[in-house]
Amino acid sequence: MSAQPTAEQLEGLGDRIRRARQRRGLTQGELAARIRVSRTSVAQWENGVTPTIKTKNLFALARVLNVPLHWITDGLNDAEIRQERRRYHLDEITDQERALILQLRALDKPSRDAVVHLVNTIADSGKS
Repeated sequence: MSAQPTAEQLEGLGDRIRRARQRRGLTQGELAARIRVSRTSVAQWENGVTPTIKTKNLFALARVLNVPLHWITDGLNDAEIRQERRRYHLDEITDQERALILQLRALDKPSRDAVVHLVNTIADSGKS
């Protein structure tokens, strides 16, 4: 990611949803109907009243609004995502690492937190 955040990164999730919806010429009600939520939900997302949005709704927003998911969630454009992938070597993930990530995602939060703590503990012990 660049040293200075872009204007899109500084704007909030709700602002990006509103901007993308308006670019597509949709009302809140039309967007709501297309992603199968209430118009009130869309209004609350846009106004920042609801702090989180279900993952399935984020994917639906990206699909209906024809924008990348990472733009909705983080305000990142494709070039910034490519830079992040290179920085963290994400294109070099092995099949074993992918499988581990999928298994980790399937765990409930307390179990996920325990696994992350265990991995951090092992990694820290290897540094000494």
